[in-house]
Amino acid sequence: MAQTNTERTKALISKADCYVRLRDLDEARKTMMRVNHFGLSDSLSERVRYQTALYSYLCQEFEQCNSQLLQLEQHSSERTNNEYLLLYALSLNETREWTMAREKLNTWLKNAPLDSIRHDSIWDAADRFYKLSKQPRYVDPERAKFFSSIVPGTGQLYAGYLFESAFSATMVLVGVGAAAYGVLILKYYVTGLMTGFVISQQFYTSGIRRADFLAQKRNFKAARKYNDKLKNFILDLGSPL
Repeated sequence: MAQTNTERTKALISKADCYVRLRDLDEARKTMMRVNHFGLSDSLSERVRYQTALYSYLCQEFEQCNSQLLQLEQHSSERTNNEYLLLYALSLNETREWTMAREKLNTWLKNAPLDSIRHDSIWDAADRFYKLSKQPRYVDPERAKFFSSIVPGTGQLYAGYLFESAFSATMVLVGVGAAAYGVLILKYYVTGLMTGFVISQQFYTSGIRRADFLAQKRNFKAARKYNDKLKNFILDLGSPL
């Protein structure tokens, strides 16, 4: 006897639950992604999308989480259902869409069954956390690469890494010094020039790549520090996990 799509979906949900009990969240996520929503009841479809989004968030698949929650939002039969909004805000924070995350938090807050004092307290706290001046300031990796291509070490300095800047500049100068020493002191014109060129070029090109990496590293650390504060704030409101 052929399974209906509803029966198949419930079987996949049970299978995903088994993976969760085994602490294999990625397999749980992949299992939920196999669900075909055609013909499912609104409540079952919403449950699937929420669980898929939740597993995606826990697996750090934030774009996938956002996609599932967007579809849940668009097809939800109960527009005032707040269950998914905190998870949505958490995931949007991770993709650095802080303005939209604040909007989801606002919607949750408007519909949450809170007394006026608690409501105003959370609203004021959200204003502080999501204030534009509190958001991290990023450095441009392309600009860091450009600076290092003009003057070795300046890209690392722009990214905020003084020691790396000094090291990069020094090693390029070592190559230039090796060339000068080989030509002027040892009189090995070809060998001296080639040795110095290879050393300086190696550290010059690696310095450009390093500047790009350090700029991205700084941006990641700044976003992580900010998002950790937002995450703790939202989870204190009522964790969806």
